[in-house]
Amino acid sequence: MDNEVAITGIGLFLPDINDPEALWQAWCQGDSKLTRAHTGIITEFVPEAQLKGRIPARVGNKLDNFSKFALIASERAMSDAKLPIDNLDKDKVGVFVGNVFGGWQYTDRELRNLHCEGPRAVSPFQATAWFPAAAQGQISITHGFKGYSKTYMCDRSSSLHSISDAAYHIGQGHIDVAIAGGTECINTDFVLAALAQTSEYTGRGEFNPFSKQSNELGFTEGAVFFVLESKRAAQSRGATIYGYLGDSANATQPTDADKYTSAEQPFIRNFKALGAQPDVILPDACGLYDVDKAEALAISELYPNSNVAVPKRIFGHGLGLEGALDVACACLLLKHQSLPKGELENAFTQLTAQSKNLKDNIDQILINTASLGGAISSLIIKKGTSL
Repeated sequence: MDNEVAITGIGLFLPDINDPEALWQAWCQGDSKLTRAHTGIITEFVPEAQLKGRIPARVGNKLDNFSKFALIASERAMSDAKLPIDNLDKDKVGVFVGNVFGGWQYTDRELRNLHCEGPRAVSPFQATAWFPAAAQGQISITHGFKGYSKTYMCDRSSSLHSISDAAYHIGQGHIDVAIAGGTECINTDFVLAALAQTSEYTGRGEFNPFSKQSNELGFTEGAVFFVLESKRAAQSRGATIYGYLGDSANATQPTDADKYTSAEQPFIRNFKALGAQPDVILPDACGLYDVDKAEALAISELYPNSNVAVPKRIFGHGLGLEGALDVACACLLLKHQSLPKGELENAFTQLTAQSKNLKDNIDQILINTASLGGAISSLIIKKGTSL
């Protein structure tokens, strides 16, 4: 179908990972670098050396790291797509960003300045650096994009919404091209303390999501962005197509505001709404036993022959960038037409057994994410034609 939306560029900025091939190699090696931070949570941060020199100081002084991550990853996505930026109608280019915590690293520093030195020590750019839409605005300002744009704050589903909604607006003709993805910076005492205050997140033992052993969450930071455009536009300029955006679905089983759903029904409703038969599923894989069990039972009921891969076991939860990271992993599965070796073993030792027979072709991949309060989001990624 000519109105399908294609993924034509991938841009990554993750801890010690700067391109899709490095992401694939890290996944295949299966060696997680998640460690326990001083506040008790399991996490991995972007090294300062990785960021050094990538943003001009005059610009960088005005921005929190989450916006810097987004600028770098979005630039890489546009470069990977060979997007002819100067020839685009910039009124028809939109920016869609998933984010949860905004610029608390910048805010942490400026509040300390306020407390220790007084109001005159606070940077005037605090007013624009902290809020979650800052990354969206900075990408738009840098490149002059003026099309319909939006920032989404939906906990771990944030960037899955940004990507699926960007595809919707392309399909409706509201925009021609979207820069869509997610970004997150958690390396600040404010955010780490907030995460550590939730007992379900910390100190319970092992982060091995979607397994009987896991009873804790682990986190990462960085940014993942994509260039999205119509299939017709992508093919007309000879772009590489990593995959197509398929159907999406959302469901809610309301629960406490600080809890994830442990019910099967929202997962089942989403799966039935999609009407797909995915070859591989990238589950939400929360890391908390009751939540994982509900998702696993739903998968077992509707997709008994689908294989399951859990990149979060290696990379952790990315919060605002989480769905986008899974979409990048899905694109790599479609490209390589195989599961990383460690995933073949992992997929057989979960809460419910999955098929041991990987199909000859991986054509469709289902991605799940969950949000606090009981919301579930799902998205289908389909095989491209020019990988």
